[in-house]
Amino acid sequence: ESAALQAIDDRSEARIRVNLEVEYLYKEEMVRERVLDISAGGLFVSTEKILPEDERFIFFLHDDNFVRPWVMEGRVVWTNREGRKKGFAVKCLFDSRKHKREVRQYVAALSEEIKEM
Repeated sequence: ESAALQAIDDRSEARIRVNLEVEYLYKEEMVRERVLDISAGGLFVSTEKILPEDERFIFFLHDDNFVRPWVMEGRVVWTNREGRKKGFAVKCLFDSRKHKREVRQYVAALSEEIKEM
């Protein structure tokens, strides 16, 4: 399964399987869901409350190591409303090169942490 996540396809970054918490606004309600995979450029949110494609939104990404969540802007690039894996893919929109580098470093550290398990 990990090999499938690393497969070369239309993504520019390799993904890693995770189980992180994410919060975002959906129809004026703050929703808490799970992120199933992440890369330095985006993530997949598992949810029934799917935002429309091209929607830009702010999300809050949490994990056990955070003192406070990452606050990020993203754009929905793909949705899946049917089957077992309902949700949407998000492309991260970075506010600076520094921000992008920090996220890349975080994802690399997550990847190393998973390898050590």
